[in-house]
Amino acid sequence: MQETLTAHFSLILTASVIKNHFTKELMPDRYKGYRDRIITQFEDRYLDAYSRVFDVEAKMPTWDEVKETMIGIVDTWLLRVKEAVKSSCDDKIEIYNRYALRFKNDEHRTGIVQECIDKNKKYIANLG
Repeated sequence: MQETLTAHFSLILTASVIKNHFTKELMPDRYKGYRDRIITQFEDRYLDAYSRVFDVEAKMPTWDEVKETMIGIVDTWLLRVKEAVKSSCDDKIEIYNRYALRFKNDEHRTGIVQECIDKNKKYIANLG
């Protein structure tokens, strides 16, 4: 049963990674809703598994008993994702800065590269 639950929870987090909207979902105005959706998915999967436990010997804790632990797991995961996104933005800025040198005589391309740099700096600032 534990392996099944772990797989379900991993799928929820993996789906978030595949969708990869972190630069939007982790922004301050959307973070709480995103976090709450993940926690709700965890709760729904847990309660579904809980309702399927027939073996009285292998009692499973109630959602209320594991809720804080599960929320802690989600919060830790979100913090790690946030740090990974910031690191990725830093990497992109470094690459864009290298490209900017190639386009120093082309205002149009320099402008595009600068917009990309500014966008990633804004993401980093907003992610905290």
